[in-house]
Amino acid sequence: MGVVEEMMDGVAGMAREHRLTREGPYAVGSAFFEVGQYEPVWQAVRTVAEGYAARGELIVGEISGGRITDSGTSSFEVIRGRFAELYIYEEAEAVFIRLYHLSSKEREWVALYVDDNKETPWWPREERGGV
Repeated sequence: MGVVEEMMDGVAGMAREHRLTREGPYAVGSAFFEVGQYEPVWQAVRTVAEGYAARGELIVGEISGGRITDSGTSSFEVIRGRFAELYIYEEAEAVFIRLYHLSSKEREWVALYVDDNKETPWWPREERGGV
């Protein structure tokens, strides 16, 4: 099981909706929650990330607000959020995690997005042991 699968499994019971898509070395997970699930979702995702961070690097940041613009049109407001970058050195793997508390005119919700690239060229082959 990979990072995205572990994260999606960890939050599936809280999610209104979730999905996982795999194509070649790439995996993408998304899930949507009620606003009250923001902290429990973050804790579940961070626990998985920290388990892998012993073999790499974990960068975490806070988002204090913003806007999502899709195809030139403002779609949603970002009320708050968190992001994390997880690099697993031996596998030359890069995982990007975003958790957003979003709002539209009609409602508010929490969205989780996780992207996993198992073949990132971030490190030269010589540095990753020929992987």
